[in-house]
Amino acid sequence: MNIGTYGQPLATPEPLQGTLLPSSEDAWNNQGGRLGSNVPLFTSTINLNTEIGAYASTCQAAHILGLVIRHRDEQNSVVADTHYRITEAQRLHSTLVLLSLHLSGQSTIDVHNVSSVFTAMGLCYAARVTLYNMYACNEHYSSTEARIAEETEMQQASIEGLKEVTQCVYQLAQNIFDVAAMDDQLISRSLLLTHSLYFAASELGWFIREMNFIEDVQFLKVVVKLLKLMSKTWRVAGKSIGDFLDGNGHVLTFF
Repeated sequence: MNIGTYGQPLATPEPLQGTLLPSSEDAWNNQGGRLGSNVPLFTSTINLNTEIGAYASTCQAAHILGLVIRHRDEQNSVVADTHYRITEAQRLHSTLVLLSLHLSGQSTIDVHNVSSVFTAMGLCYAARVTLYNMYACNEHYSSTEARIAEETEMQQASIEGLKEVTQCVYQLAQNIFDVAAMDDQLISRSLLLTHSLYFAASELGWFIREMNFIEDVQFLKVVVKLLKLMSKTWRVAGKSIGDFLDGNGHVLTFF
């Protein structure tokens, strides 16, 4: 699925309300086939102490990404109540922040399934950037719509979130390089990270150009380096580099 394509939902159907996530791989792989618990996909909160496996986390991240894409596309096809739209955006934001925290902790302990954890993180970060890009600039909404205070709150959360996520993606890229030193096939298995890396590179380029955040140059170099290595296996990664450089020619002086 191309996140940049509008009007196309995820390839999988909407899960049922009572859907359960797969149990943790650790229970089976490292503890002699111990039975594991299954947590629900739909839940009002994410408990950071709940045992959720790497594959289940990827399922969670993919589902929330699908919700963000639907939320984005409905802005162009449905005349939604402003309060409802912002409330849903805030709910997605809160869920994604909690999922980011959970995945960050999981990546440090689930060394046997770290590739799947990285994939889940990439999907989560792509969902966050997609959501934040909708609300960081609220001038594109019709001036005839009623404005509410929550809209400004969501704008502020989005501006802060974009900066946070770019740093998270940089750290993810750095972690991948560290793990790849022991698993030289890891980078070739990282296709689903492409969108989050491209989004982060674009935001970092903007920070450098518009806000003179020179300290972000080092972050940008790491992200672009990973995209270049991925392009040896995946053509889409090479296209992402080309698209990024087309719109950020000013950063070439730093490479």
